[in-house]
Amino acid sequence: MASRVENNIIFQAHYPKYFEPSTFENVAKVAYNIFSVFFFPLGIYRLASHAIHVLSGLMIVQSQQVFNKDYKDPVIRKAKIEHIKEFCKEDFKEIKEVNLKTPDGRNLNGMVFKSKTDTPQGTIIFFGGMAYFYEDVDIDIYNCDPRSFVYDHSLDQSLLAKAAQNGFNVILYNPAGTGLSNERATKDKLQLDGETLLQYAQQELHTKVEDTVVYGHSLGGYSATKLAANHPEVKLVSDRSFSTLCCAIEHAMPLIIGKILAVVTWFFGWNMDSFNEWKKVKGHKAIVFGEHDTCVVYEASLKKRCEKSKENFFLLSKKSNHMEGLTTNEFNSLFTYLLPNFKPVPPPAWVDPNKSSWKKAASFFLFQRFFE
Repeated sequence: MASRVENNIIFQAHYPKYFEPSTFENVAKVAYNIFSVFFFPLGIYRLASHAIHVLSGLMIVQSQQVFNKDYKDPVIRKAKIEHIKEFCKEDFKEIKEVNLKTPDGRNLNGMVFKSKTDTPQGTIIFFGGMAYFYEDVDIDIYNCDPRSFVYDHSLDQSLLAKAAQNGFNVILYNPAGTGLSNERATKDKLQLDGETLLQYAQQELHTKVEDTVVYGHSLGGYSATKLAANHPEVKLVSDRSFSTLCCAIEHAMPLIIGKILAVVTWFFGWNMDSFNEWKKVKGHKAIVFGEHDTCVVYEASLKKRCEKSKENFFLLSKKSNHMEGLTTNEFNSLFTYLLPNFKPVPPPAWVDPNKSSWKKAASFFLFQRFFE
């Protein structure tokens, strides 16, 4: 089936009930705003704090755009989209770019890969890490200009390959402020991004909430965990993510610099507390962690914080780097735990490389391992 791009808003999301403030909260907010006007120092502090929160989000969430201006070029971007569609057309029934309207009125841009099967096993919503940009999902990280700032897409590449094989829909997206997803990122906006995607999967892809897997990698682990904490039937994967962002920063930076940056991050509202949200998740959940991860080191990982937990959850250990994708066996083990009705499809013994877009990508790190 030919792929197509829909540039107009095709879906309007609504505020979930838990997000709607009570009458008391609305009155308190109005009173606080009025008081901030009359008590001038408080008003200045609030404005400055919000501005710095937004600027901090620019570096935390959207740093790839800061360093690479190609993402603003419509010609380059269109070529990237068309290449992805051409690359994947043999493996999915339909591939389309979508523009969704969030509850607070923003445009949320993403890409939907619809399974070839008439009854998909579910939908995977992928929450990428720092500097994630889905338009580069087909990139070969090992043949790029070493001077360029390029996100390694080995993980979402592997998820696409396994999803195509096993009959899943996949949603990739750019968070607030990235690509065509407008406005600057804040923690509330990132949360509403997740809600918008979940509603879209349910209403437009007709995926039951219990068949939805929110897969969060690194920084995206917080957003996925936050979403799952408010939707008990959703299945969660937190892949090589941190216990808190402040802890990750403190361990990533040398000595006093890390401690200072961690305090600054907390002060301006960006301490993403994944562990606190993890404890609220009541449904099936899994942690993928890296024993030798040099990005989110083990001491700062969510897995380390959960060591003494008596909760029942699935653990998958990755031996190598922060970005490595999932092998077939790892994917099958993970999804068999998350989805009781999941039926793994064995990979074919041999596929004509001229008829399979995944085998055409022999230079891709993870796609080489598709047939493990």
